[in-house]
Amino acid sequence: MGDQGTQEMASRKVLLTYTPKRRWDDCLEYSAYLRSHTAHDIFKLDGEVPETIMSSKTANISQFCEISWYKWVKFCFSTLSFPEDLLVLGKYLGQSIDVGHAMTAKILNHQQAR
Repeated sequence: MGDQGTQEMASRKVLLTYTPKRRWDDCLEYSAYLRSHTAHDIFKLDGEVPETIMSSKTANISQFCEISWYKWVKFCFSTLSFPEDLLVLGKYLGQSIDVGHAMTAKILNHQQAR
């Protein structure tokens, strides 16, 4: 039932960042995605990352190098009207998979946190 390393990684991130229980599933998804894009000491992988073995393409880890789980980020919130600042604070929840370009992220804004 899942990878124990992924569960341990998610547990550490949740505890260290005081992530609310509602967001634990997002952290588990983030940890699984991160783990699938990094190398492990597994003989069958022959030094490759799991994502590269499955897709035959070099895994892109750039989204993990910029921001880590549940850190504050400033992002452009395009639905705000003119007098208000388009840049607002939010919490980073990981990469948005299959939505937008490669660096599209899931961000929890102040309205969703309530």
